[in-house]
Amino acid sequence: MSQFTEPLRAEQLAGKFWKILRGFEYHVGAYPSDEVICVPTGFITDFQSIPPLLWSIFGHPIDDYAQSGAGHDWLYKHPDDGLNRRRTRKECDLIFLEMNEVLGCPMLKRKLKYIGVRMFGWLGWRKYRKLNSKKGV
Repeated sequence: MSQFTEPLRAEQLAGKFWKILRGFEYHVGAYPSDEVICVPTGFITDFQSIPPLLWSIFGHPIDDYAQSGAGHDWLYKHPDDGLNRRRTRKECDLIFLEMNEVLGCPMLKRKLKYIGVRMFGWLGWRKYRKLNSKKGV
């Protein structure tokens, strides 16, 4: 089974943003895996972009499954898989779904979160693609 290598440690910055205090890895598909997502110490995340109006359905963005949100943010900002190819947005979203399952997120909740990123994740995806193209990445 997949797994995270370290528990989540983060500190709140201004507003909704948090800084990862101890980097972690996530092994996709199984442990050990050739496909490893490495979220570094110092990475800034908002964990899960859940509007406050929907917290009663999806939960607070900083919940027991927040580490999946940090991993998903990293994937959207850095979609390269380390195996010389770029992940699609759908692949990143499927990894988010897998991460939530590994963290024990109940099936209905993780499916709703997945539907949410499929419906609205394009906003963040497009923003990061524009930023990366300006940087020449």
